[in-house]
Amino acid sequence: MMTSGRAQGRLSNAEPMLGSFTVADLWRWPDDVRVELHDGVPLVMEAPQTLHQLIATNLTRTCGNFLAKKPCQVIAGLGVSLPKGNQTYDSSKTLVIPDLVVICDRRQLNEKGCLGAPDLAIEILSKSTRSHDQVRKLNLYEKHGVREYWVIDPAGIALVFALRESDGERDAECRYGRPETYDMEMTIRSQIFPELAIPMVDIFPTDLSSEPVIDVEPKSPVTSSDKTVRESPKQFAGASSVEGKSAKPQAARKTKAKK
Repeated sequence: MMTSGRAQGRLSNAEPMLGSFTVADLWRWPDDVRVELHDGVPLVMEAPQTLHQLIATNLTRTCGNFLAKKPCQVIAGLGVSLPKGNQTYDSSKTLVIPDLVVICDRRQLNEKGCLGAPDLAIEILSKSTRSHDQVRKLNLYEKHGVREYWVIDPAGIALVFALRESDGERDAECRYGRPETYDMEMTIRSQIFPELAIPMVDIFPTDLSSEPVIDVEPKSPVTSSDKTVRESPKQFAGASSVEGKSAKPQAARKTKAKK
């Protein structure tokens, strides 16, 4: 789910109620089930498809080359725990798995993943995760102080959100400004890494295509009461998919959301 080396197995009958799961509870899920945790609600994610992975590979290579001699590091598919107050990595009720993150403070990394907001998070959209990535995660990353957030549409569009900050310092009160929008004829430029410039044509494979799924005008914030995660505790048997369907751990493959 987050990293390798976890014991295989199903959830027991004495699982936490909906909304009370912690990151520690997710370690009991099978390794082949990708799960995010949002305010104590597990969301099952399907394995990404070919075009998604090719884009992620191109971004990882380009960002990695740029950061090669810098203290920051780019990592794909890392579990990022976003705690509140004095919560630890495992006691946090929120864990996301961005497609890519850039982390400049190595102290945030442990054997399980990243504790706290990365400097840069990148999500590659699919039709089933569009609202999840553009609304829920947008507001989540803003709330926790992710300095820059890239939303990549496989059709060849990108949005770049950046916190309004001073002197490179994250502020709990900072908000994202209006996103910069890029198409295939443009070059993505990072605001927190001014020298990082990636031509859009270098990101997208030329032999594969996709219909646009991006929403260039992100919707209003989504809360845990949104239908995406609303489930009755009596009906809860494990997790919700991104589309909002109940998914038992042992049947997760049948209800996963396409990435």
